Amino acid sequence: MKARHFRLPFMVLFLLWTSALVLTTGCKDDNTVTPPPDPKPVIIDDPDQLMQFFLTSYNEMDFDLYTALLHPDFRMMILPSTVNDWAGGDAPLAYPYFTRDETLAIHANIFSGNAGQTPLGSPVPPVATIDVDVLQKDGIWELISEADPEFAGQDGYWVAFNVLLYFNNPDNHRFEISQVIEFYVAPIDVAGQESWHLLGIRGLDSNKILATENTHYCGLLSLYRAIEG
Repeated sequence: MKARHFRLPFMVLFLLWTSALVLTTGCKDDNTVTPPPDPKPVIIDDPDQLMQFFLTSYNEMDFDLYTALLHPDFRMMILPSTVNDWAGGDAPLAYPYFTRDETLAIHANIFSGNAGQTPLGSPVPPVATIDVDVLQKDGIWELISEADPEFAGQDGYWVAFNVLLYFNNPDNHRFEISQVIEFYVAPIDVAGQESWHLLGIRGLDSNKILATENTHYCGLLSLYRAIEG
């Protein structure tokens, strides 16, 4: 009786422990992805240093650095042609811009080497490397206009850059982006210090066609959206 009395609680505890183990490990089967923690804050002294960090984040496909560059209110404006490209498919664009979270999800896919898809659902090969051949400022930083349709009222600056990017695929093909892109920047408080961050990006229409290997910036990024289903 003593031995039987000793084993019963032990077996109960053992079964409870194994049940808890199954429950905790079983959570891995739901295919959910836990987002990584926010990267270490980066203090950026001025808009020009910000653009150097942007250049580095692309050339090195550094997601943590790219994340640290974006303003909390960041928006990437989408050309009407890209909105129209996605309008007839199963994953239309909800707004004529990508939010900060959507932009980060896109870059997480690109920098991690995940494949994308076209508006019609055809696969798009992953990006193996990125080469920023040209990131040349065309003018000087100017105050954001009160008439700007998206960023009016923000205490920041903007300037256009001539950009030449190559998104290189593993099969020796690549996407080429040759475009004028407007960058909008604004300061925020980071750990008690003023730091400059990307408030918005607006690519100007370059008359490129999405279906070719030469495309515009937001059109290419849209191919690597995080699409459910």
